[in-house]
Amino acid sequence: MQAKSVTRAELARRLGTSPGHVTRLLSGSGNLTLATMTRMAFALGLELRTSLLPRAAAQAAAVRQNASSDAAGAV
Repeated sequence: MQAKSVTRAELARRLGTSPGHVTRLLSGSGNLTLATMTRMAFALGLELRTSLLPRAAAQAAAVRQNASSDAAGAV
């Protein structure tokens, strides 16, 4: 939302819901389903990607992601 300069109120308007509902979703106290995440991504001009991986593969991917994030931050 920051990168797109979209406020919670603007996201709520794009989703056709209340700013309070968006606040609850973003704070973790709402029911954030895949359908809701897809709608939010679409409203922000983004694509939601998900994957199901065996736990070991997911952990290895997370380690690689952290390493590349750390390297990008050091530049």
